[in-house]
Amino acid sequence: SYNGYAGVKMLVHKVQMAQANLYTLYSNEAAGVNAITSADITGNTNWYDELTHPAFIQNHNISVSGGKNKYRFFFSGGYLKEQGSLKGNDYTRFTLRYNHDISITSKLKLGNNLSFSHYVSNNKPYSLFTTAYIAAPIYNAKNPDGTYGFTTKSDVGNPLATLEYTHDQSYGVRGEGSLWGEYQITKNLSFRSSFGIDAQQNNGKIYVPVYQVGTTTQRNVVSLLTYTADSIYQWVWDNYFTYNKQFGTAHNLTVTAGHTSERKNGWTEKSIKNNVANDKSQWKLNFTDTAGGQQNLRRAIDNYYKRESYFARLNYRFEDKYLVNATFRRDANSNFSPSYRWGNFPSIGVGWLINKENFMSHQKLFDNLKLRASYGLVGNDVILPGRFDLTPTDLLYAYFGTTRINGAIPTGIVDPNLKWEVTKEFDLGVEFSSMNGKLNGEIDYYHKNATNALYTIPLVDVGFGSQFLTNAANVLNQGIEISLGWNNRINNNTKYSLRVNATFNKNVVENIGLGKALDFGSLGNGWTATRTVVGQPIGSFWVFKTNGIFQTAADVAAYPHVTNAQPGDFRIVDVNGDGVIDNLDRVFVGSYQPKVYGGFNATLNWKKFDFNLDIFGNFGNKVYNANKGVRYGGNYNVAYDIASKRWEPGSNNNTNPRAFNGVPYPTDYFVESGSFVRINNITAGYTIQPNTKHINSVRIYASAQNPFILTKYTGFTPELPGNPNEAGIELNIYPISATYMLGVNIQFK
Repeated sequence: SYNGYAGVKMLVHKVQMAQANLYTLYSNEAAGVNAITSADITGNTNWYDELTHPAFIQNHNISVSGGKNKYRFFFSGGYLKEQGSLKGNDYTRFTLRYNHDISITSKLKLGNNLSFSHYVSNNKPYSLFTTAYIAAPIYNAKNPDGTYGFTTKSDVGNPLATLEYTHDQSYGVRGEGSLWGEYQITKNLSFRSSFGIDAQQNNGKIYVPVYQVGTTTQRNVVSLLTYTADSIYQWVWDNYFTYNKQFGTAHNLTVTAGHTSERKNGWTEKSIKNNVANDKSQWKLNFTDTAGGQQNLRRAIDNYYKRESYFARLNYRFEDKYLVNATFRRDANSNFSPSYRWGNFPSIGVGWLINKENFMSHQKLFDNLKLRASYGLVGNDVILPGRFDLTPTDLLYAYFGTTRINGAIPTGIVDPNLKWEVTKEFDLGVEFSSMNGKLNGEIDYYHKNATNALYTIPLVDVGFGSQFLTNAANVLNQGIEISLGWNNRINNNTKYSLRVNATFNKNVVENIGLGKALDFGSLGNGWTATRTVVGQPIGSFWVFKTNGIFQTAADVAAYPHVTNAQPGDFRIVDVNGDGVIDNLDRVFVGSYQPKVYGGFNATLNWKKFDFNLDIFGNFGNKVYNANKGVRYGGNYNVAYDIASKRWEPGSNNNTNPRAFNGVPYPTDYFVESGSFVRINNITAGYTIQPNTKHINSVRIYASAQNPFILTKYTGFTPELPGNPNEAGIELNIYPISATYMLGVNIQFK
């Protein structure tokens, strides 16, 4: 078979920025003087247009599969070429895969799954999306003489120069493989063993040439070549027995028990050298040469670990209508302190196929009706190694007279009692189908309590280390999940299906291990925007409440609670009424955690045509548009809507504040609705069966991924995942893309 597609990616939902004249007007009002004059305007640049382009993508895969008697095989080769939205950013990958299995005897079967890939990536800094947002539009990206434009009225520099002076390439190979064997010891007892390995070799080189754009604000006076390499290997060895037995006609039992061992290790190397010529043929270092001041460093990778697991699972069916599933895992991870390295995680689930009971034999409503319930514990161990152990910083020294004394100091705080984060989950659900399978659905209630949740805690009250990892909180998620589907065939040529699902979730922090609220969500200006506290959703936005905008100096004089306020500033509410605006006046105004999320899917098949529509929605959450307040002191650009609809004397505007260069309070002005409806995918295809002896079928299709999003959010995207304590803040910009593709699938005989 052959599968391939080609298409283009385009940025969507872009924010319109102020152009040169509006930017100048806004900046001069913010400064209170005509700091930018008409003579300073040498261009009118849309930096996103200069830095980005429609990005082309193509993917091709050909596979061959077959077998004879006791042997089966699968082989495939793939090629992917994908451009990024930033000019000069692209990624290429070649992939080979080979799987096979063979029955040596009637009891012994062996097999393997092997893959190999090689990639090359030309990288550009994603921070340029943020730079393009704040860069002044009053100068050219490139002047007519080919030089880069610049201005002394802003310290951002020229984003296009940064893009084109960036020479950053990474490349590497990856091999993955597993060998497995299965032996039928007796009729009811079997043993399976598999050993898998994942080995990677990644390399990177970054060259920074000597350059200067305009004045000394954007330059590099000494060329620098940085070469990195990392070798990472990971292996997993699984061994388990499976016992299956049918007792009479009513009882069926399956028991599995075994052991898993896993290791990840490797090292990274780095070499740095100055004064390297601007010649790609010389951008090579070998980690051993020290000539010309080359510096070399080798160390262990940051995310090495060892895991060990013992597990057992039991499945029992009685009369094909009563079901029991029980599991037990005992897991260990070297990333935890020795006293808390092991964790025990049992679970049990029961099911009842009600429609098979005698009292349901005469009903016509349900084809299938199943009631199920489960309770279990799941462990989370995704942390970096050594976080429980205080590691000193060495290579320090002091002189006592003429005697040098070497030493070391600890540079942080650690929790020596780090342990597993454990989620305790209870589920109760019902599954049903009706009308000969046309209508089907599931309804579930869930209660998930993450205890001893692992978070990196900022230390704002202690001057010894800035943050540390600890088991910080208990977080509860509970709600209802509903899924309904309808499948129908209208005639021999037409059939369709509809499916809708929704989750109604409540998130709340039940306990904080340190006994105090935790502040997160740095805005990069000295303020934070989120707080995790008992009784609120995790990472709730914690801001000052506003009540309109001061219109006159008399309004300001009559409201003495805010210092240095001017007409056009927000009137911040003195919530506690003590006459002072401070953190005691902050309020919670929602979080990034949605109250409802879900999707809709529709498929249609008519003759040789097929159509698929997939939609996803998120409702009831908030996001923080920090980009509306990043101008502080830098003459940064501003969104067109903010600049054009700003407060001005006599405007009586109570929506957007005056032109402003300072550090704004984190207020509810920046908190916006995070609700959205996004079309994930639209695909239309046509399949033919040509009358040839070599081709079985050909399907041609067109597809659009993420082509449209409906949202009230004024930033680039309301989808801002991350650390739950500070998710939902748009400060570092990465616009979303839509992808439009044409593809073909060919199945050969």
